[in-house]
Amino acid sequence: MIKKFEMMNIGLMTYYLGIEIKQGEYEIFVNQEKSTKEILKNFKMKDYAKVNTPIECGEKMSKKMK
Repeated sequence: MIKKFEMMNIGLMTYYLGIEIKQGEYEIFVNQEKSTKEILKNFKMKDYAKVNTPIECGEKMSKKMK
């Protein structure tokens, strides 16, 4: 891509389109907390009660849940 487009290396990404990105040696962590809080603030919902999502971590979602 560098041959076709003028590019420069500015280091690892930390934010892209409101999404926080942390890159480790063996993993990439993606977090939307900042953009989610901004949306809640814009709709005056930031003080609403939180609700846990009843699903196991790592569970694959499908139309036919067990």
